[in-house]
Amino acid sequence: MTHPSLVIRGAEVRTLNAGVPRAQAVAIRGDRIVAIGDDHEAKDWIGKGTSVIDAERATVLPGFHDAHIHPVIGALNAMRCDLTHGESVEDYQRLVADYVERIPQGWILGGGWALDRFPDATGLCGLLDKVTGDRPAFLVEYSQHFAWVNSAALARAGITRSTPDPPRGRIVRDADGEPTGRLDETAMELVRSLVPPPTKNELKNALLVVQPQLFAAGITRWHDAVVGYDPHDLPMLDAYLDAAFEGTLRATVSLALRWDRNRGLEQIDDLVKARDTARVHPLIRVGTVKIFQDGVCESRTAALSDPYLAHHPGAEPDHGISMLVPDALAEAVTRLDANGFQVHVHAIGDRAITEALDAIEAAREVNGPRDARHQIAHVTLLRSADIARFGRLGAIVNAQPRWAHRAPTGEDPLVVLVGEERARWQYLFRSLREAGAPMAVGSDWPVTTFDPFEIVHVGVNRAEPGEMAPPLDQAQRLGLDEMLWDYCYGSAFANFAENDVGTIEVGKVADLVVLDRDLHAVPASDIAEVSVRATVVRGEVVHRAGC
Repeated sequence: MTHPSLVIRGAEVRTLNAGVPRAQAVAIRGDRIVAIGDDHEAKDWIGKGTSVIDAERATVLPGFHDAHIHPVIGALNAMRCDLTHGESVEDYQRLVADYVERIPQGWILGGGWALDRFPDATGLCGLLDKVTGDRPAFLVEYSQHFAWVNSAALARAGITRSTPDPPRGRIVRDADGEPTGRLDETAMELVRSLVPPPTKNELKNALLVVQPQLFAAGITRWHDAVVGYDPHDLPMLDAYLDAAFEGTLRATVSLALRWDRNRGLEQIDDLVKARDTARVHPLIRVGTVKIFQDGVCESRTAALSDPYLAHHPGAEPDHGISMLVPDALAEAVTRLDANGFQVHVHAIGDRAITEALDAIEAAREVNGPRDARHQIAHVTLLRSADIARFGRLGAIVNAQPRWAHRAPTGEDPLVVLVGEERARWQYLFRSLREAGAPMAVGSDWPVTTFDPFEIVHVGVNRAEPGEMAPPLDQAQRLGLDEMLWDYCYGSAFANFAENDVGTIEVGKVADLVVLDRDLHAVPASDIAEVSVRATVVRGEVVHRAGC
């Protein structure tokens, strides 16, 4: 008898498999689960050479599968001028000044700032000028949908009060028409196109920096939600492939190729070639194309059916931006579907969600039904008329539960933008689940944390950890087991991996997490305090707390 290479015992194993929902021990040989049972049985599994983890009655779960994350870009920005921990304008200026002193030449690049930290959103450019001098600065906001630039960057790009807004973008201006230093959506490209792009090695290094952080959080697989594949773009696909062939990429990942909204259907041939290139390594799945259909509510670029209530000085209220006109989106999705691609659509506003559902339905009508598992990510403001369509079309809700909470003051920021009635349409997770919508869970890091327990906490409580603010529409809460199912199995299903991972079953890949306590014995108010003691990826212990 060949003994298992690893045994986890003394555990509260939650398999997420209805046939054997609970156990005390799991045995692993190589990269596969070979036995599930109780502690008495586990004694017979252990032999010479078997490593043993005593879970001490803590929970063991299938590994968390982040269905929507930007790990390479997030890590790259954190390695540059990182503003994610700033709490005020003064913090941002100090962090930029520190970076300028540390890196004395070249562009000032990074990001992670938040617009709500600025009491006056019209003077961003001058605030940067005070600490950057004549060096150009390009700092992306945490949502990745708008950027903060200084006068030197505006000058290099030739942006003045007479520069027109590009299609599907906005140069934010003050009441006198002068650029404020904020560029929304495609307007970012006016400056970004001048910035030296990161090299493949820089991207690979960023991947290898963030990978152990993901493992420490209990994330064993992930879906990188937008990957450049063109050497003249971000050569991120090549960075992943290099890491895989070198043996430094240890997780199995799925990658979404970016749909270039400045090109048309001719790019599908290039996407097919990129997909075929990536098929050479078993750790990498590339079968998804990411389409941005709108922006975000904060910048009024999420596409709405009715106009925003709040608007910038000098601008009229508008309906946001559909990045592709509906007919073009439907044609793109139909052609991608015909070529066997899964489509992953960013849609935050209700109009964008309707357009995405219409496109998925059009593809089905033209091509016939198939197991496409098309996804719509974020689904922030959802009209009731569209809820049932997700289940009917099999369109996966790629949800970010960490966003479903009020501000610490108890206010709902969307009320200011869209009014109380429409603000009730946000993050309708319970309604979607009851309508039969398949659901997956993603963090969208670096937009918000990738810590699964913070994400589960907010999904269950509809409130931030440690905050006293009332829940955001508590009728839309999900239960703990529902959140775990969507996070583990639902995300695996979204990435065509449910036969390998997502539940703890004999024969499946051994992607597991050992927690520091019994999760189901923790009060709902304390879920965010749970952490990971050990993470197992393909049968190998890749993280131990304190090591």
